[in-house]
Amino acid sequence: MSFHKIWLIIRSEYRRRVRSTAFILATLLVPFGFVLVAAAPALLGYLAEQSSQKTVAVVDQTGGQLADSLAAASDEQLRFRPVDRPIDSVQAAVRAGTYDGSLLLPSSLLADTGSATYYSTQGGGLTDQIQIDDRVGRVVQQQRLRAADATTSVLSILESDVTVESRTLQEEGTGADHTFAYTAIGYAMAFIIYFAVFVYGQYVMQGVIEEKSNRVVEIIVSSVRPFELL
Repeated sequence: MSFHKIWLIIRSEYRRRVRSTAFILATLLVPFGFVLVAAAPALLGYLAEQSSQKTVAVVDQTGGQLADSLAAASDEQLRFRPVDRPIDSVQAAVRAGTYDGSLLLPSSLLADTGSATYYSTQGGGLTDQIQIDDRVGRVVQQQRLRAADATTSVLSILESDVTVESRTLQEEGTGADHTFAYTAIGYAMAFIIYFAVFVYGQYVMQGVIEEKSNRVVEIIVSSVRPFELL
């Protein structure tokens, strides 16, 4: 194996590939393009959901208390409006654009034998669905506890959030857990390695095609070994 020949090939490839404008632009812009393509749909969906308040008509068949609780939980993103109309009429109003969606709370919901149903013309955004599910779950839980004669102190205990803080043991005391940061770094490094292998293979293939089309490969193969060429 001749290191001199390997050096000549490396220098030639470096001059023709690495120092080219296309290689520099691809190295700088392609990773940004991958990130943009991956993040653009989620970002656009989030901005669309945050752009305006959505009004949800609530058809409460349990007696009206759930609808009133949901109306009290309205905010800048979601506004719940109790309506005393048949569900078919409300769905027609949703199709006409009067409401962004309709929420049906059946009478069996408090008995834990039914489920709430959300209707919309476009399926609703993921963020809206998560918020609706969370708020309906909270008001139903509160109503079930009240029906079971639970006291106010019991309700506050059940509604309180419990957080778990992760710490790492060190030689002297404890420290913060950086699991999330390590995971993010791992994913980033895996993406960089994948991108490097992908780009390397692309340029090797492009070089082979050009050398074959220019018949330079015949001279190279006759002068160096395959290992030296690769």
